[in-house]
This record gives sequence, structure tokens and C-alpha cells, in this order.
Amino acid sequence: MHAARSGKFHALKEQAEEINEQNNQVHKFFVYENPEPEDEGVYDHKGYITEEWLSSILRTNDAAFFFCGPKGIMHAIYQSLNHQGVKETDIHFEIFGPMTDIKN
Repeated sequence: MHAARSGKFHALKEQAEEINEQNNQVHKFFVYENPEPEDEGVYDHKGYITEEWLSSILRTNDAAFFFCGPKGIMHAIYQSLNHQGVKETDIHFEIFGPMTDIKN
């Protein structure tokens, strides 16, 4: 999953698509906050990553989850995974910005 303001700000898009195409166990999702007209058909969800949306795409909670980003997004994703019963040992993250605690 990758979230960005729009396709203009989407880093490593081609690499994510390539990894997705080469690996059956990988499922990519693109989330654009404010997609541009040229982004039509590229993104899977418009707006923000919410717990409701995240739960709708997760096929299982018995998996390893790796995510990175700024604190606000990280906190929301961590809380969502936690609420869905993902084991603490399966949640791995890296914060963009100053070192802070996203668990509280």
C-alpha cells in the first residue's frame, strides 16, 4: 500500500507495480488524498487510510506488516492493525521525522 497526495507525489510507483506483477503473494493498493484527473484508474482508494478501509482490504491478520511514514499516518495504521488483532511481533515500522512513540 502506498499513500500520497496524488500521482504527482507518488514515489516508486513503477517499482511497486513491478513487484506486484512478479509476486502472487503481493497485493498493492494506492491511496491518493486528492487524485488528479490523470490519476483515474491508478488509485484504489481516494482520501485517507482509515481503519474501516484497511479492514476491508486485509485478507488476514496473520501476516507481517511493514510500514513507514510521518507520525500521524503511522499512529492511525498502528492502531488499526492493533484493533484487528495483528500480533505485536508482526508489526514493523519506521517513522519519517523525529523519533517518537506511535503506540499512544
